[in-house]
Amino acid sequence: MSSHQPRLSARARAQLGVLQEARHKLDRMRALVEQAKARKSGVFRHGGGSSSSADRVAQTLLAQVGRTALDVGKLLEERGYKGLSEQLIEFQQLARRKGNVPLSTYHRMREIVNAVHGSIDVAEREINQERWSQVDVERPPEGSSEG
Repeated sequence: MSSHQPRLSARARAQLGVLQEARHKLDRMRALVEQAKARKSGVFRHGGGSSSSADRVAQTLLAQVGRTALDVGKLLEERGYKGLSEQLIEFQQLARRKGNVPLSTYHRMREIVNAVHGSIDVAEREINQERWSQVDVERPPEGSSEG
């Protein structure tokens, strides 16, 4: 084990765990949005299914993704990521729309998922950056006679 390998604090490990859980759920949300959009746009209708049955399937998928968005939003809000939580509330409101949901709604949902995903990436990098900056503080400058 290297002495230069910094360790994360318990708080940082917990934050990373929450962010990884949120990322996993966001990936699931992205898949559900894509499935619902495919149903809505008619990709799966070639088998003789009616437009109304495809719309019902899309609505069911949107209900699932809306519940997941609410769960992820609560998880992130509890850890202090209120901005991300607010974006997921917008997502959930889009997912709750009834009736004929326009394709632009699916595009907006995808944008929200991608934005939150990107913000989670940044938050993870910041946590890891803090860890490595602690190593720089502990290590003597290069070229010094210490160490």
